[in-house]
Amino acid sequence: MKEEAFDYKVIGKRMHARRKALGISTKVLAERAGIARYTVIRLEEGKPCTAATLKKIRMALHMFTDQLTRPASISDNFAVHRADEMKWTVSKSKGQYQKQLVEDDPAHVNDEKERHRLGAVGFQPFFTAVLDSEMDGGTMSQAIMEFHKPSWVDRHYGEEFVYCLRGKVKILVDGDECELSPGDAMSFSALKNHQYFPVEFDEQGRAPQILVVVALRPSDIKVINQRMWSWQAQEIVTRNSDDGLRPGRERETSLDSKED
Repeated sequence: MKEEAFDYKVIGKRMHARRKALGISTKVLAERAGIARYTVIRLEEGKPCTAATLKKIRMALHMFTDQLTRPASISDNFAVHRADEMKWTVSKSKGQYQKQLVEDDPAHVNDEKERHRLGAVGFQPFFTAVLDSEMDGGTMSQAIMEFHKPSWVDRHYGEEFVYCLRGKVKILVDGDECELSPGDAMSFSALKNHQYFPVEFDEQGRAPQILVVVALRPSDIKVINQRMWSWQAQEIVTRNSDDGLRPGRERETSLDSKED
């Protein structure tokens, strides 16, 4: 996707809403993204930037490209996703995804037959369609995932809800196994290691699909507000006595409540 295809007014509004939802200042966001505070201010005003800068912003805000660059909602009171707007993103490991520039990622494969072909030959283990029904500045993200091969092990902030739409899938959460058929649902802490496995395609030979909803809990938002988090640095997540969650070996980031 080319930079001129982006609506920077929408991106700026979404950046501002996300930053406010996380409770961080423009100074802290700039520090986390490794850019100048003035650049953050300009972006929130709707000014354009390079793909490299946009990549730093979405990483600092813990967002996928499709979340940050999707079209504006038709109403301030709700967000809606239309079936004909579905964009299926190719699967990439977290390390690969974080290295890509925004203009290069994500790549989409919207033709179901082509996704089936790529999955069958082993080129793509799964595809993800991020839904446009996420509220700007909200704490709940939604996506549909389609599995052709096992996913890699993942972990991230939030509580994850899974609803099986078709076929059968198996989810492994910290070593515990759960199999879902159409209509089945489960939830778990996404900070635990988890992995998805396709078990059975549907009667039409289509790959299993699930609806995934990830909601940030107060404890997650508190950690994001106060800490710098780097999965690449393989920081360890530990649980304290009051069942709150805190990252280990992270670098402190100062917060200035008087700013912005």
